[in-house]
Amino acid sequence: MSKVKARDIYGSEIEVIIDDEKVKNCPLCHISIRPDGISSFLNHVALKSDYLQKIYRCPNCNMIFLALFKQINPEGGRQIYQFERSEPYRPSEPSFPENIKSISSSFCSVYTQAKSAEEQGLSDICGVGYRKALEFLIKDYLISKKDELRLDEETIKKTSLGNCIKNHIRDAKVQEMAELATWLGNDETHYYRKFENKDLSDLKELIHLTMNTIDSNLIFEKHKKDMKPKA
Repeated sequence: MSKVKARDIYGSEIEVIIDDEKVKNCPLCHISIRPDGISSFLNHVALKSDYLQKIYRCPNCNMIFLALFKQINPEGGRQIYQFERSEPYRPSEPSFPENIKSISSSFCSVYTQAKSAEEQGLSDICGVGYRKALEFLIKDYLISKKDELRLDEETIKKTSLGNCIKNHIRDAKVQEMAELATWLGNDETHYYRKFENKDLSDLKELIHLTMNTIDSNLIFEKHKKDMKPKA
């Protein structure tokens, strides 16, 4: 908790208390920081203000951001404001293996957008994005191996994700992990959830396991090809 002096809409200054313990990460560079507070403003006349906005400067990237605080005891004797969020928000970029970026840039793009939605608190829609990202990963992986698997690209695109996994993924581990990820991903798109004991973290974990296993297989296949004995 900290005491700050904030100006209301008429320029009058009033001392209030803010719970600023959670203002510890820059929303732009995502580094853990102790931000420099610059000034604070109330959204109404003194005691009638239900929001406080405080301007900060990040000591790492030197960018300005705004923290929004909401009053939590409007009937109390002291005005206390609790941290809600920081703005503007710049999504942090997840890292992907080079093989995955090469075969499915769409997977990387959709997954990044889903992660951004999750980081901004849009928990009801980000799961749909992760499910879509998984579909791009699997289908683009199959398309990259269409000649070896004797598959038609348009057929892959039009086939359901479940059937792509069941009928065309040859690696048993990839097949099983992708299937489990699909089940959890489908839960994010339906009214009724089949797996009440699982959440977004489980879905993301299975997607990462699938992605990393595909990447490992591609690395192994490259070494196997490069080191194939000459006749």
